Amino acid sequence: MLKLLRRHLNLVLWTLVACFVLWEIGSVLASRQAGSLYAGTLFGRSVTLQEYKAALDATQHRAQLTYGERSSKLLPRPELERQTWDRLMLLADARRAHIRVSDREIIEELQRWPLFQKEGRFDLKTYELVVHYSLGATPRTFEEEVRGQLAILKLLEQTTHGVTVSDEELLAAYRAEAAQVRVAYLVVEPSTFLPRVTVSEDEIRAAYRQRADEFQAGPKPMPLEEATPKIRETLQQTKTQQLARATAQQAYAAGQEQVAAKARDPLATAAKALGLSVVTTDWVKRDSPMGEAGTAGALLGPAFGLEVGQIGGPWHTSRGWVIAQLLERRPIDDVEFAKARNRLRDSLLERKRLMALNAWMRRLRDDAKPRPNPQFSASTTR
Repeated sequence: MLKLLRRHLNLVLWTLVACFVLWEIGSVLASRQAGSLYAGTLFGRSVTLQEYKAALDATQHRAQLTYGERSSKLLPRPELERQTWDRLMLLADARRAHIRVSDREIIEELQRWPLFQKEGRFDLKTYELVVHYSLGATPRTFEEEVRGQLAILKLLEQTTHGVTVSDEELLAAYRAEAAQVRVAYLVVEPSTFLPRVTVSEDEIRAAYRQRADEFQAGPKPMPLEEATPKIRETLQQTKTQQLARATAQQAYAAGQEQVAAKARDPLATAAKALGLSVVTTDWVKRDSPMGEAGTAGALLGPAFGLEVGQIGGPWHTSRGWVIAQLLERRPIDDVEFAKARNRLRDSLLERKRLMALNAWMRRLRDDAKPRPNPQFSASTTR
């Protein structure tokens, strides 16, 4: 009996050993297979699945902390993946720039977050609860994500460090914002050309053939007879816009000729020859109301940047094509300019930094050439 039990026990043990060996072999093969599958390439180097997963988690966690429950709607999957690749790219560039972030910097950053505070002070228990239960991460993992984010911020600060705002730019910005001007202008409205526009049946049929995908009735193409009114209206709008723009260009050219001839009222003279009328404003600022056109800035924006006596245009607005002549400009109020100086500098600096960052990011993407692995992308979307 004992011999039988020993033989049976030996058989069970050897079966367990065999299963364990097979499991180990399977694990090794699976790990090798996973290692051969990469998320994509960046700067000519393969990005491992682990690197991509860490960057994806960090991007998701930041979205959750920023947007809360709306994060999945405000950051759909394609945008999430794009931002993940941006994070990988920026972290790689930060390493190339030898940027370091100390543990002390991470601690100070976390202590500033209101989400981790209780009664105005950093609370360790609150921090651990948020990280564990809201993000599903460990403090160690989250702190490394913060380290990466701080490294990226340092990199961006380095990139925009040399951006400045000159006194000339400040003055131009103040003039654009607070300038008071008198303007003579004319508007060439496309609707006035509608009686002169005709659309032939041949034009309608040609447009239908060229843009059939625009005329759908459910899954099937809309019959030509049903699509005709829409096509006719579209072609009419296109033709009236073209006529209005051509007339505005004529008016501008005629106005320039009158300026060169030192005519007393060049824009009015040019407009009269084309059957157009000129309107002269009182003193207006960019935010002055202008009826259906909205504001003076919306209708006459480019005119605020003209020199006195100069004619500009044509530019397109909601009313039509506009040509304008700057008649007068009130001098800058030095006291008001001094009051607005710091605010304007901050606003301009922010705008110029953003433009510099966008240009730098385009160059960096061209250099990094991020290329997701189609095999990996397909496997993650199934």
